[in-house]
Amino acid sequence: KMLAGMIDLMPSSMALLAPNVNSYRRFQPGMYVPTQASWGHNNRTVALRIPCGDRHNHRVEYRVAGADANPYLVMAAIFAGILHGLD
Repeated sequence: KMLAGMIDLMPSSMALLAPNVNSYRRFQPGMYVPTQASWGHNNRTVALRIPCGDRHNHRVEYRVAGADANPYLVMAAIFAGILHGLD
């Protein structure tokens, strides 16, 4: 549910995740960046990546936000997606 909520709100939060015109230049096929709102295991081309290494190490990588995004606004978008999925 958490992943579904984050994927559902991803298009509407792109203004926070990629705030500048140049932020969108990296979203090209073959650049190991997400080109569609999806999730997967050990795949660097999905928006939400779940690495499968150690069985005690669990995390979700939110790979959409760029380096020029405000980290506080990115976290707000992530938490909004989580809450949206849990509702």
